[in-house]
Amino acid sequence: MGPEALKGVEFFKKRTELSVEDFQRHWRDKHAALAANVPGLQRYVMSATRSSAYAAGRTPPYDGAASMWFESADALKAAGASAEYQALIADRAHFLGTLQPQFIMTREHVILG
Repeated sequence: MGPEALKGVEFFKKRTELSVEDFQRHWRDKHAALAANVPGLQRYVMSATRSSAYAAGRTPPYDGAASMWFESADALKAAGASAEYQALIADRAHFLGTLQPQFIMTREHVILG
């Protein structure tokens, strides 16, 4: 990915009635398959909160984060207008507690790696 590449990071909270396992299963098996079809999406990484974060009844601030990379702002804009992206957004209702998750858009500045 070039220097103009954009990275989006969304922070997910599960629907309260879903178990952590059901949330992660839907995200991994159904939602990720929809993400893989978004035109212009170069990379999609799921980062689920570790099981130990739920120990002793604790509620972590987020149940996971999704990272998405696009080659440019134009590629992101085109993806957002696609039917595939709209299907991805519509799927949020099946497993997310909020349909508008917190997110940031950024350009990476790699220090190591």
